[in-house]
This record gives sequence, structure tokens and C-alpha cells, in this order.
Amino acid sequence: MFPQTAGFVLFRKYKSQFTKMLHIILNDFLNALREREDSELNPIILEIQSYIEDNKFLQEPEGRSLQGQLLSSVMVPESEPSRGYYY
Repeated sequence: MFPQTAGFVLFRKYKSQFTKMLHIILNDFLNALREREDSELNPIILEIQSYIEDNKFLQEPEGRSLQGQLLSSVMVPESEPSRGYYY
């Protein structure tokens, strides 16, 4: 879902303008979807509604920042380089 991947950055950049847009989505767009009375849309409506009402856009998405420590340096034991790679 687009807001989950971009919402954090959009909120940090646009703050109140982004929250105004979310309120429009919550009040107008989701109501228009509900009026369709399509049961296949219900999970999507609930997911979007939960995202906005729970302020999930305030949470930094997983994978956005680089790790402070590379796993390869932790998982690979220090040893002599293999001698089998000589030409």
C-alpha cells in the first residue's frame, strides 16, 4: 500500500498538509468506497482506515535506514583467507 511505504517521508516533509490529505481520504474517499457496497473492498477500507486512525505514518518503515552493523561481519568468523584461490 502506497501510504505505508511513503507516508513516513511525506509526513516528515509536509506535516499538516499530509495529515489534511489523510483526513480527506478517511472522510471522503473511504465513504465513497463504502457506498459501493462491495465486500471485496472491505479489507482494503479497514486497512486504510487503521493506517490513518492509528497514525502509522509516524512509524519509520522497516528497511528505510541502513543497519548500523553488517551481519556479514558478525556471522563470518575471522580466519585465514583460503589458499585455493590462487591463479
